[in-house]
Amino acid sequence: MPLLSSPLIFMIVPVPLLVFWAAYHDETWFPAIRNVAAAKEGEARKAYIEQAREGLVLLEDAFRKCSKRKGFFGGD
Repeated sequence: MPLLSSPLIFMIVPVPLLVFWAAYHDETWFPAIRNVAAAKEGEARKAYIEQAREGLVLLEDAFRKCSKRKGFFGGD
C-alpha cells in the first residue's frame, strides 16, 4: 500500500489530543516504567508497579476507544 493512501492517525485525531498523549508518555508513563526498572525489591517497587499498571490501563482504554475495538495490526 503506498504511504499516502494509508490511513494516518494524524488526520483522525485532533492535534490537542495528540499533544496530550505525547506529554502523558513523556512526563508520566515512561518515568513510572523507569522507576520500576530502577527500584529495588520492596514497597517502593510495588508502588511503582501499581503506578505503571494504572497508566497502562489508561492507555489501553484510550486505544480501545480510538480504534473502535479493531486490532492495531488487523490489516484494516
